[in-house]
This record gives sequence, structure tokens and C-alpha cells, in this order.
Amino acid sequence: MKKRFLLLVFIFSQLNSIYSQEKPEKCVGLFCSENTLDIQLELYVDSLLAGGVSEKVKYPSILKFFSDNKIVDTFHIELSKRGHFRKFPNICDFPPLRIHFDNQETSGTAFEGHNKVKIVTHCQNNDSAFEQYVIQEYLIYKAYNLLTEKSFKTRLARIRYVDLSKTFPDVINYTFFIENPNDLAARLNGSSLDVKYIYPQHLDQYQYALMCLFQFMMINQDWSVSLLHNVEIIATDPGFKMTPIPFDFDMCGIIAIPYKSPTVPFKKGVKPERNYMGKNISKEHLLAAIDTLKANKNLIIKNFNTSPLLTPVNRKNIVNHLTEFYDNISDFDYISKVMLGGD
Repeated sequence: MKKRFLLLVFIFSQLNSIYSQEKPEKCVGLFCSENTLDIQLELYVDSLLAGGVSEKVKYPSILKFFSDNKIVDTFHIELSKRGHFRKFPNICDFPPLRIHFDNQETSGTAFEGHNKVKIVTHCQNNDSAFEQYVIQEYLIYKAYNLLTEKSFKTRLARIRYVDLSKTFPDVINYTFFIENPNDLAARLNGSSLDVKYIYPQHLDQYQYALMCLFQFMMINQDWSVSLLHNVEIIATDPGFKMTPIPFDFDMCGIIAIPYKSPTVPFKKGVKPERNYMGKNISKEHLLAAIDTLKANKNLIIKNFNTSPLLTPVNRKNIVNHLTEFYDNISDFDYISKVMLGGD
């Protein structure tokens, strides 16, 4: 295993040297603005819903981009289902999607350079609470952006789903786009590693500590570095520094989505419990990451507390969770006991 890992280090360090000669871009097309997109997705809903869970099946569709209530761009796209959990019909009656673009059509538009991009959908058509869950997950991504540029960019959109067969009524919901891992890697002047069984000690320790604390703050246990589950590993020169970057925050306890599955612990009226999952992080790196979180406390709380898209109840619930977290990390005895193993 050790020899295999060292071989991978050498291979990817050579690949990374290509990136090290280029200046990282600040952003790519779609993610250069914070303005909410106004889009319409025209598709055959019955075909999508009846098409199984394979991510290889493509569904021809049309995406229209509006500005001031006028169609600005029309794209002939393909959709595919994605995800480990939400694509199953017993969990969500509308799956998360990946949009595949024709590069010739996107030239000169907001989608230029994006041959495929993920969108987070609303999961349940007939439950308005699930639109709130989309917004809350989007805001979690934005909160991590406040802590580090080594994070996935997102773009919020108001989307109308139009069934071309006229069988299903139009559905209007919020969604958001997520930066492609390769675009993220290029922006960070590095490359993405699709390699499992990378151990925490091989990572940039400050970034690892920051990620662990953020997941702890958001009450999220649905991730793993060694299994490469909901964590992207970006390697950068010099020194083949590996940065863990989290994604997929729908299982965060501050959201507590009540999915229709016995494996999901969130139930109405039951308070989600935090479980710190950081391993072997030094006191130095942990305290440095805590300082970063403390320095950005007001911005992170403001990110949720001032969002006009959240209901007052959801806003209050999230702020209470965040306040509890910040109270805890202001107590060194708590840090020592929970995060440093009593050191």
C-alpha cells in the first residue's frame, strides 16, 4: 500500500507541474456572479422518472436562460441522474441532475467552458419544505467559501421545470449549480485525485482541521477522506500538497432533512447530535483553524441570518446551532476534551 501511494504521489506531482506554470483563474463563467439565475428546463418528465437510476442514461432537454423576463440563450442539452442517495425514487420523487452542454452552443455565454455541471434539485415536488432545504444547503456552501478559497463555488438559480409531454404541471423551485471538480482544481492551480485510502496525515493539516471543524459546526458525519466520500482531494505544487474539499451537505444536522429512509437519523423534534470526526490533528493546526472560524463568526452567522430566502423558523434554528458551536469552541476545556482527546 505504501509503495502504491508513493507511486501515485510521483505521477500526480508530475501532472501538477503542468498547472504550476499557469496563473490560477479567479473564476470560470457561471461562477463569476452572485446574481440568481432565471432559467427554464424543458424535458420529458415521465421519461426521466421512468429511466432507472443509471448515471449513464442521457435525456435530451432544452435549457432556456432568461434576463428581464426575456429569453437570452437557448441550449440543447442532455440530462443525467447523479448522486449516491437522492437519485433513488424511494428517497426523492425528483432526482438531482447533471447537465451536459454542447460546447459550441455555450460559446460567449455564462455557461462557456462548462461541458457538464451538477445542479441540486428539490427532491420532493409536493413538499415546500424541500425548497428550503435546497436554499439551506446552498448557504452552507457559501459559508465554507467565507473560510477558504479552497472550496466549491456555487450559483443559485430560480428554475421552472416544464414537462414537454404536458403530463405534469410546471414546477418552480430554487436550485443551485456546483463547480466542476476539474474547474476547481484548475482554479487552485492543481489537479483532482480520484484515489481512495489517502490517510488524514497525508493532507494539508490546516485545511484538514478547517474541514473537520466546519463539518462539526454543520453537524455533518456523511463524509470520509479515506473512502473519498463527499470529499474532493486537490493536489497542488509545490510539494504535492493535498487539500480536502467537502461537498454534499444535505445530511447536515443544521438542515436535518427528513428523508424517507430508515438509515437517516433526523426525526421531527429530535435534536441532531454533533460528532467530531477529526483524527490526529495537532494542537497547533487545530487552534489555527479555530482562529479562522472565530475570525469569520459574524460573516458566517450573517450569511444565514440575513438571507431573505429562509423562513424565520429555519433562520432562527440555524443561528441557534451556530451559536452553540461558537460557545463551545470558546471553551478550551471543551476543545481539549472533544477535539484533542484530553491533551
